[in-house]
Amino acid sequence: MSTTLAHILSIKGPQFNVIDKNASVKEALQLMTAENLSYLIIRDRENFVGIISERDYARKVVLQDKASISTKVTEIMSQNLPVLDANDTPDKCMKMLEFFKSRYALVYQEFVFIGVITVSDMVRYVLKQNNANALHHHAAAVSNGHQTNAFA
Repeated sequence: MSTTLAHILSIKGPQFNVIDKNASVKEALQLMTAENLSYLIIRDRENFVGIISERDYARKVVLQDKASISTKVTEIMSQNLPVLDANDTPDKCMKMLEFFKSRYALVYQEFVFIGVITVSDMVRYVLKQNNANALHHHAAAVSNGHQTNAFA
């Protein structure tokens, strides 16, 4: 059975990096700093509206000389992000992130937003897979009487 984005999101755990659509950019930055986050999910009650990232802040507030205290997150949010299905594979996700030159992809399950997959999530997934494969090959070689360095 192939790994799905829903599985990766379940490992990632619940996402509490959410802010209300009426919040100021300053409030978003304070939350991002306090929680060491690179992005926040913007919601209108329970509905997904967009995301705000450090890049949005740099490009749409700092470089445009806007005030973060009076600018709303909805004024600078990103909405045009790759959209994937919960049953899509990590490989498809990585291809979409690369094609759209995006750091974030939105994941939906039957038209319901369920989370954000980031480039960092994909890197962690690939590293975990590579470590698991290296350990498997090492164990197979040891069981066949060969000595190996699994991490060479």
